[in-house]
Amino acid sequence: MTATTATFTSKQVSSVLSAADTFLQTPNLPHMKSSGPITIDLVRSKIEYGALTVPVVVIEDITVAPDYRGNGWFISVVRGLIERAGALGLHLYVMNVKTDDVPTWTRLGFIPHEVHIDTGRRYIWVSRNA
Repeated sequence: MTATTATFTSKQVSSVLSAADTFLQTPNLPHMKSSGPITIDLVRSKIEYGALTVPVVVIEDITVAPDYRGNGWFISVVRGLIERAGALGLHLYVMNVKTDDVPTWTRLGFIPHEVHIDTGRRYIWVSRNA
């Protein structure tokens, strides 16, 4: 199956985002991982700025299966996460972004934040204010 023949419907995107909605709206759930053609791994966390503590949701992983790439599903899901998190006043962070992927995250409104070197690979944290 190739990207041009793989079928992934807007209903499946809605299903992924519905699971994310449940996670985002339930503060006592620390972690959410979906499976299927689009896999999302979200973790609830906090960032401290002096006396201020800001709740954040970390996108630890978001992957589109190879047969489904090139059809805009990644962008649709990330935009849906941005919209839902923003409506709840949550900040989104993306961890372990490969240097080559930074332009994609930047186009989605994320900002390069820190550079870390880990086991020979460069990672960039990017964040987006709600």
